[in-house]
Amino acid sequence: MEYSYCDLCAAKDRKEKYNFHKIHYVVDNGQKIHFANLKAVLAKMKESWVLRTGPHFHIGFGRVLGMSTRKGEVVFMKDILDEAQSIMLQKRRETRTTKDVHDEDAVADILGISSILVQDLKERRNRDYKFNWEKCLNFKADSGVFLQYAHARLNSLQLTCGTQLSNQVDYSLLQEQDAFKLVLHICRYDEVLRDTMQTFEPCIVVQYLFQLAHLSNQAHHELLVKGQPEELAQARLLLFHCTQQVLANGLRLVGVPPLDKM
Repeated sequence: MEYSYCDLCAAKDRKEKYNFHKIHYVVDNGQKIHFANLKAVLAKMKESWVLRTGPHFHIGFGRVLGMSTRKGEVVFMKDILDEAQSIMLQKRRETRTTKDVHDEDAVADILGISSILVQDLKERRNRDYKFNWEKCLNFKADSGVFLQYAHARLNSLQLTCGTQLSNQVDYSLLQEQDAFKLVLHICRYDEVLRDTMQTFEPCIVVQYLFQLAHLSNQAHHELLVKGQPEELAQARLLLFHCTQQVLANGLRLVGVPPLDKM
């Protein structure tokens, strides 16, 4: 009862202090009943902003199961991020195709952060899920590292293809199915953002980015740029440039800085 009274007072105080349009409580699913009761009381008190939240007054989320580091079972975020960076440094040194970068520690740190964030956001918000380091840091599976790899690959293509980027291209030259699929998927980005905002489900964006990366990788094999006739090369290059831009925007949206080289 005291807990509910504190939250009730806090809600009133925040409204007076900030005069917000609406607020949402992002708390795990264990507090579902508490926030349902809080919303009902605030509605009876004629707090009109409560109605604006619709079904999302309380934005619940599931629990992460099985998360631990080599330090033990009590898990702190710093330990998780340090562990992710350490594993990524080791994986990069074991991979023959790893590119030389100016600051290897910084790149490993970003890859670790990407892995943790994407692993957490790719699941439906209300679902519990079991944390798995191998899946989280996998270069080939649907992971943050996989998305970073796809972005860096697109950047490399633009730097090494030998064609000048132009927005004055002949789009009719993009006749292949892989080009059609990529264009149609890029066009869905606005719709995906709208659905994400309406449902408060970040996984919609993340799953969209996974599919974009898969389509991009497939197109990379089939739609050659280097060594092609200039008009065809420019049309394909612009398609890959737009793909990279959407991928980069999506990564930033979920809190992941895109890497140009890895």
